[in-house]
Amino acid sequence: MSALLGGAVVILSYGHLLWANAILSWIPVRLVLRLTEPPAGPDRGKKRAEDLKEILSTTLVRDAATRLVFLNKVAWGTGGLVMFWVNQKYWQESGVPLAYFGVLLAGYGLIAGFAGRAAPLGRTRYGRRPLLAAVGVLPIVAYFGMVSFFGWGGILLGILAPVGRGLGEVLFLESLNQRISSAFRATVISMANLGIRAAFCLLGPLVGYGIDGWGLPSVLSALGILFSIAFVFLLLPLILSETAPSPADGLRA
Repeated sequence: MSALLGGAVVILSYGHLLWANAILSWIPVRLVLRLTEPPAGPDRGKKRAEDLKEILSTTLVRDAATRLVFLNKVAWGTGGLVMFWVNQKYWQESGVPLAYFGVLLAGYGLIAGFAGRAAPLGRTRYGRRPLLAAVGVLPIVAYFGMVSFFGWGGILLGILAPVGRGLGEVLFLESLNQRISSAFRATVISMANLGIRAAFCLLGPLVGYGIDGWGLPSVLSALGILFSIAFVFLLLPLILSETAPSPADGLRA
């Protein structure tokens, strides 16, 4: 809905869209200011440090499967953010009117949502391995397809990326839920989301500089190669190790 509304507002002017975002952004700020944290006990800081050490040890050191799930969630989540950002430049260079950006964003978002909803059914019917492979293969095909069929053909092939993102969000989150206890689950997921934002802070500007310096097709090809490497070294080992869910030794549900 927000994408469609943004596309309608931008017809008036881009300034109207900026003002609308600036005004609406104050709503969550005002809500957050009303929140109060519970009082901290004297040993709470020490317990937090011990819990964080245990989480890092189990997530990134002791359990290889959990480490792969965590790193893949960060890697492919970052890829989803990069694609979301690059798409707008791609549509601009493809000659898509600015007012239709909202329609495309809404369509891509719905496709990602439907893919996520279909993930449990696909897992039951085909197993986890084919779906995990699709999580990595579909964005790579989208990157190279957008280069090979620049324009509306590339926009259609770009649909594969949100399909992979929708599947990945469900599969990786489900794997973390199975391997991490409820006491630490929210912290681990927050760490993964922080990793996605941190990685995008590094990759996003590099992509922007690359587009300005070498052009969009070169950057899309480079991203396809980069995530092909991520597929081989991060996702493929997870696919090969995927047999049955086994909770981490230190953080059992």
